Amino acid sequence: MHHRAKIHIPEAESRTWSTCSGDAADALETDCGTIGILLGQDVESPELARRLVNQGAGLLFTPHCTTLREHYLRLRHAAQARALENPAYVILSGNVGYLQGVSGMGSQYAQNVVLSACDFSHSHDGVIGEGAANTEMLLVADLQPEILCQTHTRSARPTWSRELTPPADLFTARPRYKRLNPQHLGVAPSPAPVAPAYSVPMPASNRSYS
Repeated sequence: MHHRAKIHIPEAESRTWSTCSGDAADALETDCGTIGILLGQDVESPELARRLVNQGAGLLFTPHCTTLREHYLRLRHAAQARALENPAYVILSGNVGYLQGVSGMGSQYAQNVVLSACDFSHSHDGVIGEGAANTEMLLVADLQPEILCQTHTRSARPTWSRELTPPADLFTARPRYKRLNPQHLGVAPSPAPVAPAYSVPMPASNRSYS
């Protein structure tokens, strides 16, 4: 039995259940390989997902508890981004239905889905398997971990060598080419713009209003 503390605690969860955030996010060794767990809004953090993938996790599980479809879609879009940028398989699984008598566990919305990168070797739309919306069901999908290994090693830059923090001079680099002079291209320089002159009529001083 493994235990994983949630890193990013929403204010509503902290206020309703008096939960506290954890301070550890490490991959877990299982009989099915190395996996990572991103609880709820933890999947919205690229750094946490990259840390788990660098530790060998090819499967990132994201159990969540969302009340509205809008909240679920925010997690799903974030999970799709994590699957694409690492790459990795990301599995979303959440609560559905209504749990009466438990504070903060009213109406729930979820849709089980298994996501991957969008590539020739992966699913064409990044979705390997998807269940019915807001329905309790078992989702089965076929995964190919060997494809992840090939993707990590055959890219232009291996995944584990990609830095999360850009170099200090990344955004201060000078332009590669000099600014072209129009005269070098046989084009006459444009004349300097002339400010237009406007005449503003002044109101007559002897005008009377009734």
